[in-house]
Amino acid sequence: MNKMKSNIAALVGICFFIIFSACEKPEKPLEDPNKNNITDTTGFGLVGREIFIEPDYKYQVFYNIEENTIACQNLKTDWDLAFEASNDGYHIFLNSSKAMTGVKSPNDFSSTTSYSGLTFDWDRYVYDTSKTVIGNWQGTNNTYIVDRGYNLTGGKIGYKKITFISLINGVYTFKYADLNGSNEHMFTLTKDNKYNYVFFSFDNDGKQVSIEPEKEKYDLAFTQYLHTFNDGGIETMYLVTGVLLNPYNTSAGMDPDSNFAAFTVDKIPNVTLNTKKNAIGYDWKKYDFGTSSYTIYSKYTYLIKNRNNKHFKIHFTDFYNGSGQKGNFVFQKQRLN
Repeated sequence: MNKMKSNIAALVGICFFIIFSACEKPEKPLEDPNKNNITDTTGFGLVGREIFIEPDYKYQVFYNIEENTIACQNLKTDWDLAFEASNDGYHIFLNSSKAMTGVKSPNDFSSTTSYSGLTFDWDRYVYDTSKTVIGNWQGTNNTYIVDRGYNLTGGKIGYKKITFISLINGVYTFKYADLNGSNEHMFTLTKDNKYNYVFFSFDNDGKQVSIEPEKEKYDLAFTQYLHTFNDGGIETMYLVTGVLLNPYNTSAGMDPDSNFAAFTVDKIPNVTLNTKKNAIGYDWKKYDFGTSSYTIYSKYTYLIKNRNNKHFKIHFTDFYNGSGQKGNFVFQKQRLN
């Protein structure tokens, strides 16, 4: 990774390395005086919601905005790799919520025993599915070394080497082992088109795990993920906490007027929608090191179009619960059509 050459890059780099320990001091809640004045109705009424992923951001929560329900949730450490499950899909993604990184080995599988001298990289798939560590692996016989990132207490999990052998008739076949060659296993995963991905964990010698709900059953994921800061061509990865879109027929964009109350159905054409997973993202809030607390930009208003062609407006009003614990997404949403 290039050395950081600006105060911004230095700051986010430092926070990444200490994010599990001392990056944030004990925090106090910032109360929105209007957050409790919410009409909790169905249909087209204004709805208030809170989704808590714990102060250490250990959960990933999948939310159905139309039904105002949590479709499912999991510990962010429950998986390592996500394999595209669509008919034409072949991309394989690292779990960025636990800061996984990887690198292509210059050697074949059996000769790959060390990562010395190699530069690890991270996936940028939250905004470009083509920018992944593993990339277009088919027909290459490449071997990759993956850094499994961090566990829930901030400890390093360790490394694996892996080679992806084939994708035939919807079945992925791959081989993996420890770097010293021990614990070698062959594994297969079968696509299921009801889902965006099929998921795999290296735990317990390797296993398929159930993570996301069916792609027709959720809209938003509340989670940590790796964001790429680019300052003058210098890229730095940083774990952020925010909202990602369901990649299946879901899009979002920000209201250019940033006025939640005034945003009505006739203003839908004013918003440019895009399908990038981080179209909502994390920066509706900002951490203030002076006050050791988050400031919420509640004026930021987002338009979401779901797989049923229904439009919703949403804005965030807090990131704390009543006990002052961070990791609590407080928002209002309303269906527009």
